[in-house]
Amino acid sequence: MIIRHENTSFADIVTDNTNANQKAWQLLKARFLSCYFQGCCSHGLHLFVKDVFEVTKTKKCGDTEPTYPDGYSFDDIHDFIEDCNDVVKFFHNHHAPKVKLSELQKTTSARALVKAAPTHWGTIKDMAKTLLQSE
Repeated sequence: MIIRHENTSFADIVTDNTNANQKAWQLLKARFLSCYFQGCCSHGLHLFVKDVFEVTKTKKCGDTEPTYPDGYSFDDIHDFIEDCNDVVKFFHNHHAPKVKLSELQKTTSARALVKAAPTHWGTIKDMAKTLLQSE
């Protein structure tokens, strides 16, 4: 891609943070000495937020099921999001209720339900918003 833009000066090249991309950086650094190569800041921030706020399930001694850590501060929010996910999954997996919901959504101009995706920013907010519109 860089070669196709020979008349353009690049100072910084941003890619995903995967091992394959890091190996590509090593190869490209030898050819493009003035360029700075880095991982995607948005992806890094997303991973940071997940590390801080996401539930880490652990198996306590003798338990067969993973549990949340004692004192997990965001338990209520996590449960709310899981409940919303369950509602959205129900409508995605059951054709007849989904058709009825779609017809009702058309009468109120509500958007179709959004399924949350852990790798897409804003989908949890969009999921909650579309559920509220369809209430």
